[in-house]
Amino acid sequence: MSSRVFGALVVAGVEPAISADDESYNRLTGVQRERWLDLLYDLSREPSLVASSRHLLYIGRRPER
Repeated sequence: MSSRVFGALVVAGVEPAISADDESYNRLTGVQRERWLDLLYDLSREPSLVASSRHLLYIGRRPER
């Protein structure tokens, strides 16, 4: 049996840095919500913050046979 390792394409934190207070974010509307969403998107792939998220998104590639 050969050893196969997935190749990571993206590792991102879902809801980075707000997991302790997501209710405040959920109450935002309009421009405020859009700006927070943009910021959270930018932070989601910051390696030092990925582990602070409640959920992780991993996209990898299976090795070719």
